[in-house]
Amino acid sequence: MVTLPCTYSISYGTTTMCWGRGQCPSSKCNNQIIWTDGKTVTWRKSDKYQLMGDIEKGNVTLTITGVTSEDAGSYCCRVEIPGIFNDQKSEINVKIKEGKLLASVNFLNLKASIQNCSYPFKKIKHEMYSFFFQGIFGGCVF
Repeated sequence: MVTLPCTYSISYGTTTMCWGRGQCPSSKCNNQIIWTDGKTVTWRKSDKYQLMGDIEKGNVTLTITGVTSEDAGSYCCRVEIPGIFNDQKSEINVKIKEGKLLASVNFLNLKASIQNCSYPFKKIKHEMYSFFFQGIFGGCVF
């Protein structure tokens, strides 16, 4: 099982979002794997993909079960924010190497500092996300 983090602020309410395979396009998601309307999952490619967080509180973290080498690659989390070019996008690259799962996160429309830490993940520091990544990335404390 692997968990790919993605959250958003619900200060203006919940909204639709999608997870897809590959890089984040200019709109929607490529190779869609799961959709939510902000309250519940409305479509999923298979039961392998789950949103186990509290969707109505902005936690749209993706859990992939039964992980195989075919699950390696880029994943896009796109939260649809009303307005032109306001969507929150993040890409996570999953690598499977000799039985270890490695991941890196790229917030496409946010500046985040990335620092090494003593876990096979990167330490991410951003005022909006640091509270969420603490604990997910093991030994990395913010």
